Amino acid sequence: MALNDIYERIGVQTRASSWYEVNNDLLLLTNELKKDQFRFDSGRDVFNTLNKVLPQIWSQVEIAYVEDNTNVQPDNSILLQNLTECFRILRNACAGCQENQSLIFLFPEKLNVTRKVLDKLSEIYTLPNILMTLRCAVQFLGNLCVGNPTNQVEVYNGFLPILSKCISTRDVSLCNYCSMLIHTCLIGIEDKTDLTLNSHLYNIVTPILNMLLEEDLDWGLLLIEDILLIPDFIGNLSIKTTLRERLFIVEVMIDILKKNDLTKKQPIHISNMKYLSNEIHQHSLQVLAVGMEDCPEGDISWLLVKMIEVLGLATSSLPEVYTDLQTDTQLLLNAINLLKSVDEIGKKGTNHFNAVDKMSELENVDSNHPVYGLKRDLIRLIANMVNKHKDNQDKVREVEGIQLLLNQTNIDGKNPYITQWVVLAIHNLCEGNELNKATISGLQLQGVVNNAPVLNELGIETRMEGDRVVIKKTRYDGES
Repeated sequence: MALNDIYERIGVQTRASSWYEVNNDLLLLTNELKKDQFRFDSGRDVFNTLNKVLPQIWSQVEIAYVEDNTNVQPDNSILLQNLTECFRILRNACAGCQENQSLIFLFPEKLNVTRKVLDKLSEIYTLPNILMTLRCAVQFLGNLCVGNPTNQVEVYNGFLPILSKCISTRDVSLCNYCSMLIHTCLIGIEDKTDLTLNSHLYNIVTPILNMLLEEDLDWGLLLIEDILLIPDFIGNLSIKTTLRERLFIVEVMIDILKKNDLTKKQPIHISNMKYLSNEIHQHSLQVLAVGMEDCPEGDISWLLVKMIEVLGLATSSLPEVYTDLQTDTQLLLNAINLLKSVDEIGKKGTNHFNAVDKMSELENVDSNHPVYGLKRDLIRLIANMVNKHKDNQDKVREVEGIQLLLNQTNIDGKNPYITQWVVLAIHNLCEGNELNKATISGLQLQGVVNNAPVLNELGIETRMEGDRVVIKKTRYDGES
């Protein structure tokens, strides 16, 4: 079929309501636009044609499907096919072509129709083939925004409320495409402060988060990572979410902070980190519930344990980025008090805080249980918070935290690498702090002999003089 008169032919056939003939030519255009040369050369002609044809097709679909959707005739399906094909054409025309992306706004009727289509058809998505039309329309908007910051802002501002209606369909493919579109748009919004109170964004994120508990939504997961960059978003979102959904968000935080390619930019906004810290302030005693036999999975204590892991990772992986966390004295005190309580409970009776120090018992350790790594994570957080921070170093000494840390060096299958973190914590406590060094020097024999390996790793020699322990540096700071 020749292409030289296809634009005129589509117009004539549309005016004559020759919908099957229109469909044949639209299919032809869709396939031709997959070719780079045609796509880059023909954008204006394509958009000019659709600017006239698309509103007419939509008006017929609206009459047949929207105004009386209780009596949709099978013959009307060709109308919906034509509408869907128009969006495939727009999608293909914008793929990787910034010139066409910009041209779209010279023909605004297409965007006006797209808005109406998403708004109206999302209300009757259960009818046959409606979802396919919605998917193609959202894909068009996605291609319109890729690599184009101006379009990203325009589409975000113009379509966000309607996208929440599309997501309410809970169609996996459509929700994934909507997530892709919103993710692309958020890239173009440098100042995300104004997003904090955008109710439409919460209305989108909440159902996407719920779906992620049951479905694989790759773009939905990226969207969750995006919202972590929005100031105060997680605290506001928590009001609208379940414990399982909040736990999922915290798990996403952990995955982000464990990546090896972290830069000095905040992968999670500091306000969202402070929200976690504040939750631990308010509910720290509930952390201890994970050590009890009857603690149900999904309890808030599980969530709090994961929050502690996030804060430990953040202050380890990006200490220069999250310096504000170091000034949170209450967080430091909570970590010390929790470590003390976990240690004491673990020595009494049978509970999940009991240490596993026998090789024969290691195979019975449940690495998925929330107590796994809890003491290590608390020590890591303490070690990071006292690093080159004199006030925090002094605070640990004042609450007898040094002795507590030195008592955590025994091997424990539930807390891998706990000894190494104690070593780092003691090193950080002593660096540039003579009073902390003197405190260790003044410890009674009973408190130190079992910790000699830790002190040796720090380059410290211990020996008895009477009933006191004398601590002596065996190498200078900075020597290996």
